[in-house]
Amino acid sequence: MSSNRIFVALGLLSTALLVVPRPVAGQSFNPENGHSYFAFEAWMPYEEAGQLAALVDGTRVIIDDASEADWLTAEFGVFHWIGLDDTLTEGDFIWNTGASVTFSDWSPGQPADSSVEYDAVFRTSDGWATAPIDATRRPVIETEVLLLPPLSGLTCTDDGVLCQLLIDWEDGGYDEIRVYEDFELLAILPGTETSFIGEDAPTGYSSGSTYTLVGVIGGQLTVPVSCASYDPNPNYTIRIGDAVVVDDAPVDVSVFLDVSGSDPAQGFSLGVCEYPASSLQVESVAPGAASGPFIGGAWDFFSPILVDEGFALGVVFSFVGFETLAIGSDYEIVVASYTPLAPPPLDVSLEPCSTIGTPSVHTVVVAADEGRVPIQLPGTLTIAASSFIRGDCNADQGVNLADVLFLGTRLFDPLVHDYPCREACESNGDSAIDIADMVYSLSYLFSSGDAPVDPFPQCGADPDPPGDFGCEQGVCP
Repeated sequence: MSSNRIFVALGLLSTALLVVPRPVAGQSFNPENGHSYFAFEAWMPYEEAGQLAALVDGTRVIIDDASEADWLTAEFGVFHWIGLDDTLTEGDFIWNTGASVTFSDWSPGQPADSSVEYDAVFRTSDGWATAPIDATRRPVIETEVLLLPPLSGLTCTDDGVLCQLLIDWEDGGYDEIRVYEDFELLAILPGTETSFIGEDAPTGYSSGSTYTLVGVIGGQLTVPVSCASYDPNPNYTIRIGDAVVVDDAPVDVSVFLDVSGSDPAQGFSLGVCEYPASSLQVESVAPGAASGPFIGGAWDFFSPILVDEGFALGVVFSFVGFETLAIGSDYEIVVASYTPLAPPPLDVSLEPCSTIGTPSVHTVVVAADEGRVPIQLPGTLTIAASSFIRGDCNADQGVNLADVLFLGTRLFDPLVHDYPCREACESNGDSAIDIADMVYSLSYLFSSGDAPVDPFPQCGADPDPPGDFGCEQGVCP
């Protein structure tokens, strides 16, 4: 089995360069409509996903009905672009094919109404949501014709000397291979071609080119496969943690750094955006526990930017270079405090982004005085509805005399004020927590009075939106 190689001169950079494949995450055929689908593992902006689709005469996925939506979820999951936007007329969402929308599955509060233009649409676990076109999501591409499997055995490497991008793949008996640079046709290679030289000079870690290869056999196209010169350095990973919050209670989300290479981290910059937008409010951003061992328990430079859509910051551990983060995992580098703004239930995606600040802050780890693009993993903040039994003030899964005494202690002893779930103590449903709730519960328990209002006697969510009380924690299993 022979091998073909493309040599693409990338030019000498002041930043470290790594090039790896962007593999295909999956390929499938939908027997209901006869269409072919594929997805990339790498997240990309909306416009880039459209350019990828155009290489094989496809489109970002079009969803015609609930059956197709369910099929897509089973095949490719969620958090991917669909071919819907309002780029032509604000507020008028149409499919990329020009067709009007006859089926929709918007999440609550969507499409977003914001001063920022949220033109593109992606799928979440709760339905469709809008995002800026320069946000990144996984692309799922749909074609009307069946595509052949992608080129196999693709490897993309940097030679480490001349900053040459080396692309290898296995010979699959192709008639020709089309090579695209940033989705523009760069060359058409015969199936027997063994080398190709092209020029490229990216200006920094975030502006390298993407090279995409499409094979042709008997007029049929293969699924595209590509390499990007700005793909992440595997020695560094920035990961946003997951969290769960009940109703509108404040919640902290941690950001972690893993270092596996020989060069310790000297600092980092980071942007984090929330999708759907306007779901959260960032209250504060503080150094994480990883700053504790440093001199004075702090880093030399920590400068956050807080905006409506998220936050960004730059960090220098030590200006003189004495203190770094060496090989290790789960370094807690940031703790961001959020207050939910959207009603539950909702999954909010917290993602590394490069749209905050002027100039925009990019996600970079500094090591050996060089900016290195890390692997970037998003997190999910789940806004859950409080679940409780009305009258179960002490959260022991039942309503009895102990709940009356529990509430009485907190009403009349100024030193005791902890409640597992304040809403549960409001047994009479009059929007106040007072002695009337104690009397109401006693009447129910011992005088055949009215039962507590819903949710009762089983666990359930508050039928009214969260008010002045809420639950500090979910008290039902």
